Amino acid sequence: VAGILGLAQVAKLKGNADQSMLDSIEEQAQRCRTILHTLSRFTSAQRTGKVPIELLDVCTNVVDLSVGVFLDAGVELVNEVEPGHRVRLDSAFFGQALSQLLKSLRSEMEPGGRLLLKSESTPQGECLKVVLEGQLRPRGDDWLATGMGFWVARYAVQEHGGELVEHEGDARAVFITLPPADV
Repeated sequence: VAGILGLAQVAKLKGNADQSMLDSIEEQAQRCRTILHTLSRFTSAQRTGKVPIELLDVCTNVVDLSVGVFLDAGVELVNEVEPGHRVRLDSAFFGQALSQLLKSLRSEMEPGGRLLLKSESTPQGECLKVVLEGQLRPRGDDWLATGMGFWVARYAVQEHGGELVEHEGDARAVFITLPPADV
């Protein structure tokens, strides 16, 4: 990735190539570099076990890895998780489960929709809200896209002493409640 990025930047400096194509190459190389950096943080975190961590940090890593797939599907992925919500997590395990959950929810959304991550403190613990805004597809029978994602996420949340609850109403949402870091 560094080689591609470097060659694109050198070609831009020479000025004898299609600038818009070079800008696109440079932008995509930067995006790949960010994804690889985030993936390396995930894999290095696998050996830590459950440690106190900001929920914002885990969500930011997952969103950074997932945002491109969401954009390709025409769905906006927005991270509004606020700092100060500390939980005790195996960040790699929980991050992978959250990623699978988001993938499942994305499969239920029509293009033009928005998936919003928010946080709040509740008497039960720290809550991560995943809210689906926009038109939803009719629920089908694609258990690999939806059912497995919920199963994996529910299992991971339970392994961390939390609870995952689906809510259907005016806006469909998933609530993940986790014990605070000091428990």
